[in-house]
Amino acid sequence: MNSEAIPFKSAMTNSAILHTASHYITNVLLKTAVADVLSQIHSSSANILLNEGAQRSFITEDLARVLHLPVTGHDTISLASCVGMSHQVRPIPTSKMDI
Repeated sequence: MNSEAIPFKSAMTNSAILHTASHYITNVLLKTAVADVLSQIHSSSANILLNEGAQRSFITEDLARVLHLPVTGHDTISLASCVGMSHQVRPIPTSKMDI
């Protein structure tokens, strides 16, 4: 696949949006791993998404229950989506975990 720009003319303005395609093909989309996750006395296998640039790490509430992790506080996160331009603010329970 060759790199190319395909212009899209907006009906409402005289602007153009350029979309590009790359000729680089890779089989790895995201860095992931399956690993055993341990708490003091409980363990579980978990799918892990590795994101070195993230400021926070997230686990499911189900995994927190399996590991018997206590809720140590609450925080608020902002969720934004490009599709539909929606934005939500959600409270989430927090727990301390060593990685």
